[in-house]
Amino acid sequence: MNRENELIDRIKDEERIFIYGAGMVGRLVLKRLLYQGIRKEHIVFLTTNPIDNCWLDGCPIYTCSNHILDKGVVIVATKERFHEEIINNLSLNGCDIPIIICNSELCSDLENNHMRLYPVPDNGEIIDVLLMTSDNYKGSGAFLCAVELCEQMNQSGIKMMIILPEYGEGEDILIERKLPYAYIPSKNWCVDKNNNYTYNLFDNRYARQTIKEVIISHKVKIIHNNTSYTYVGAEAAIEAGITYVWHLRENISYQGQRFIDEKYTAKLMNGAGRIICVSQFESKAYEFLDCERISVVYDGIEENSFMPANNDRFSGSEVRIVNVGGINELKGQEDIIRAAAILKNSGMTFSVKLVGRGDELYINGLKLLVAENHMEKEVSFIGFSDNVKRIYDSSDIAIISSRADSFGRFTVEAMCSGCLMIGANAGATPEIIRNEINGYLYNVGDYHQLARVIINAYKNKKKVRELIDEGIRTGKQYTVTSNMKNIKEIYDVLSGKGEGCEV
Repeated sequence: MNRENELIDRIKDEERIFIYGAGMVGRLVLKRLLYQGIRKEHIVFLTTNPIDNCWLDGCPIYTCSNHILDKGVVIVATKERFHEEIINNLSLNGCDIPIIICNSELCSDLENNHMRLYPVPDNGEIIDVLLMTSDNYKGSGAFLCAVELCEQMNQSGIKMMIILPEYGEGEDILIERKLPYAYIPSKNWCVDKNNNYTYNLFDNRYARQTIKEVIISHKVKIIHNNTSYTYVGAEAAIEAGITYVWHLRENISYQGQRFIDEKYTAKLMNGAGRIICVSQFESKAYEFLDCERISVVYDGIEENSFMPANNDRFSGSEVRIVNVGGINELKGQEDIIRAAAILKNSGMTFSVKLVGRGDELYINGLKLLVAENHMEKEVSFIGFSDNVKRIYDSSDIAIISSRADSFGRFTVEAMCSGCLMIGANAGATPEIIRNEINGYLYNVGDYHQLARVIINAYKNKKKVRELIDEGIRTGKQYTVTSNMKNIKEIYDVLSGKGEGCEV
């Protein structure tokens, strides 16, 4: 079954529809079923393991082992690598009803049908800036920064619309905040640097033409590319005769990627009216960049969202450690696990929470390391959280172990929340954390040093209090208001050069 209409024809008369998977794919299936007229009271979510919430988007969630599957139909709606495990689990739990697999072809059809519902409105309304994102994931720091920039700009009178290149859960935030957005599907221009595979950049010609038409019909003045990965907006801007800015937030090489055509990339990036880099470290990410076009503008967070909720850091016998963000080799969480093993051998009472999703092979390796050191009670893998502030508030130390953070949104969030900051001396982290002034730095990979820093912090709580207070003051410098003001100044200069008017 590869098409949405085939799925609907098959299930429309079922008394009960079980969606196995409460993640992004499962929610997509729910959206399409509701759009096609399937009533919500007929739909139930299934999961393998218990989760905190028992409802999702108005539908109940049951654990597969605790529900009798004797009538209706099951739709397996997860990433394909979990399908075999889920089918085995259904069999073990006595599932005696039809099972439909949401394979890649069906999932793609569902995504495309959903995205068609959200084009740029054909009303001719003025749009000052199109903000081109390269992802649609609410756990992405770059995406969250785009959301906040869009919100701030619209509140200041600059009409900005976000253009999404692919289906994702990030749209939930846009809907919640009532921000204008539209889908124009496109591919990025990066591939795995160890893979010789390339695709023709002309594959994006439909997206480029659509964006060009939007520019003309809505009198768009500026295209804003939100990351290194997205480029099609810049091509459309050139064809439409308007300026564009490029916001660089990552070094793709550190992320295991390369540009398909670096010469073309250099030409297009250096054709930008301005290249915005989120740190001094990021400004040196690509050797081909025209330094004269670069402005360093640090990202920011919402001022009132991450304030210290209490003053009880290090007040108990247990040291509470947290790391938030993607979990992968580049983020370096192995340092934390190995340091934790040293803490355990020292007799310290502690807990470690790793909050986020990531590379499953890397995560499994970390879990194996935890098991080898008998730290299952001390170390927990939380997964993605919608409420990291609550986690910061119940933590003493936040560790940033990344090898190459271009800014460190989670660094600033944890700092403003009142955590003691310990960071790897790499990437842009030393631009935010200053050793023994507002936190501590350790050498990348030196988990022995990291463990010593944690132990010494626990023994010297007066010094730690001073560092935390200075960290809170430092964090307050990185605000969305300041970020928006600096970017707006760039817009105004570029608009003055172009059409002689302010955005």
